[in-house]
Amino acid sequence: MRNRSPSLIRNGLAAENDPREVVTDGHAPCFGAELHEATLPPGPDAHIAETRSTEWPAQQQ
Repeated sequence: MRNRSPSLIRNGLAAENDPREVVTDGHAPCFGAELHEATLPPGPDAHIAETRSTEWPAQQQ
């Protein structure tokens, strides 16, 4: 599973007509720690919504 954060941010910026470019760095620390694919998995009681990040901006209007 790849990191979906960059596409989430790109979609959010596009929804706001924000021309900024999203630059990724796979080794950038988060609060001092380098994160990996399995670092922040959802817990066993996580609620996984059906709404996709591409659909969410339209629902906010």
